[in-house]
Amino acid sequence: MEGSTEQGGARAPMDSAFFNLEIYAIFRAITELFGEKGWDVIWRMGEIVFDQIEPTLDLPDDEPGTVMRAIGEYLKRMGYLRDVRWRAVGPDGLDYEMHDAVIWPAAERLLAEKLVLPHFSTVVMMAGLKKRCGIRATMEDVEPTMLANRVAAERWTFHRSPPSPTAPAPAR
Repeated sequence: MEGSTEQGGARAPMDSAFFNLEIYAIFRAITELFGEKGWDVIWRMGEIVFDQIEPTLDLPDDEPGTVMRAIGEYLKRMGYLRDVRWRAVGPDGLDYEMHDAVIWPAAERLLAEKLVLPHFSTVVMMAGLKKRCGIRATMEDVEPTMLANRVAAERWTFHRSPPSPTAPAPAR
């Protein structure tokens, strides 16, 4: 049997409903196969993505605000979300908001089913902060607060530690 759907012309833009179906299926499978160890996949995913996009970010310095702004602008250009916002909470805390992320429907469904969540922007941001600024960030709760108007909010804590004696100093 042979067949084709080729009729010429440009490829259609990806449908967000299909993308959400794929995201749901991938993260459900991660949870089913790895359980809580699935979170290790998510954190590693952030490191890999940051390593891939870092050369395109044109970062002038390693200040946390600069790194987060550059990653946020990248995610906006890619159509992943409409906006990201953050606000310091004390010396070691941060309120982080993602506005209108394309994966909202999948994230709501995964959250309702208590499955491993994508946290795409969070893990990329945290990987960038760790690599460029030497700041390890953690979420107070892996379940974001889902607010009105498709805003997901998280509270982060920063853990600053001096570089290990064997690790090279961060590039400046």
